[in-house]
Formats: sequence, structure tokens, C-alpha cells
Amino acid sequence: MAASASKKQFLAVSDSEGFLYVLVLPRFYARPLPHEDGVMTELMNREDKRMNAWVTEEETRMEKIQAVNNSWKATRVVVR
Repeated sequence: MAASASKKQFLAVSDSEGFLYVLVLPRFYARPLPHEDGVMTELMNREDKRMNAWVTEEETRMEKIQAVNNSWKATRVVVR
């Protein structure tokens, strides 16, 4: 049992809550594939662009909401 356990590949991952997860990796994932570093770089670049676009869209939405609110406040009639 000890000999077979020493041949396994493990991956330890932690999250923001402080939990530690230890995963046993299949052999296929324990060896890097050809061009894997380039593929991962492309993936990370795409995700970075996607997140930046999402933040920009959110800022644009907030600006539109504020403009509508300001317009409404400027045109409303207060009855006393």
C-alpha cells in the first residue's frame, strides 16, 4: 500500500475561506502536455479580457442608472 501511494500525484488547493483540498491526480493530468503552457496562457488572457469587459459593462450600466435617476430627480414635481 505504501509503495503504491508514493507513486500517486497530489494537488493541494486552498480557497479564500482557508479550506485546504487535497486531490489525487490521474496520471494523465500529472504529466504536462506539449504546448500546455501556451494554451494556459491563452486561457488566462481570454479570462482576463472577459472580466475586464464585464467590469466595464457594469460601470456603464451604473452610469446609465445614475443618469436616469438624476433626470428623474430634475423633472419630478413635488406636491405639498
